[in-house]
Amino acid sequence: MRKKILFISDYDPHIPYSGIGIRGTQFVNFLAERHDVDLIYLEGCGHPAEPDDEKKFQSYIKNVKKKIRIPFSQVGYFLYSNTMHKEAAKLLEKNSYDYILVDYGLTARYGYKLSKKFKVPFIYNSGNVEFRQYWGKVKTDIRRLPLVPYVYWVERKGCKKAEILVAVSDADADFFSRWTPMEKMVTVPQGFDESVFNPFYEPSVNDPKIILFFGNFNIVTNRQAVQATYDHIVDKVVKKIPNVKFQFIGTNPPESLSHPNFEYLGFVEDLASHIKQADII
Repeated sequence: MRKKILFISDYDPHIPYSGIGIRGTQFVNFLAERHDVDLIYLEGCGHPAEPDDEKKFQSYIKNVKKKIRIPFSQVGYFLYSNTMHKEAAKLLEKNSYDYILVDYGLTARYGYKLSKKFKVPFIYNSGNVEFRQYWGKVKTDIRRLPLVPYVYWVERKGCKKAEILVAVSDADADFFSRWTPMEKMVTVPQGFDESVFNPFYEPSVNDPKIILFFGNFNIVTNRQAVQATYDHIVDKVVKKIPNVKFQFIGTNPPESLSHPNFEYLGFVEDLASHIKQADII
């Protein structure tokens, strides 16, 4: 029997900005094939959307009944979007939903507030243990520090109040078990398409050799990886293998870190071909 689901996302699930974005695309499409899904999402992913990305990736989301896009704001992403709340409330007033599904981080707050008001159970798709992510980023971005207790409070309450809590790993589920019973949890690990990502293909013969790193460079830890490569790795490798190319794939690369053996490719649509071509990933 098809259920009616209101899916609320803190980022644009059309666009594969990061692993969370790709996971969100798969969640929306999986549910929309089997149930009636209305989608509300915040533009971008912790930052404003890139120009033209919305049109470019529209086809990535399929079969949803209704889509409502909420303009990005830092307050909306890092604290709360009243616009998102109001639009969700309008849909809940007009329609009879079986579930509210809130996807990632601070969306937990929409879940328990709307669930309480409209008496609709909510599912919290956590993405990760978010307050620990904030705490880990404090060393490089002190602005995160005052947000840590707020994120902890929202996340903890969301875990306690959710009808179902979706964890991304068994380790996360084990952590969340201090807040909610294991019986309420489902672990859905990050997946991959084994028909595309596998070792059973003819390896490339590259000249120069290619060392590949890929990730969303709007995320500070990925930028730190490039910095560490620049500071500690590239020159040592070049001494032994002069003919080597370090390739970096992802949105908004730190091109100020210039090196003769660095190559920044930006965002690419066919990541699999670059992975197959590389000598080391």
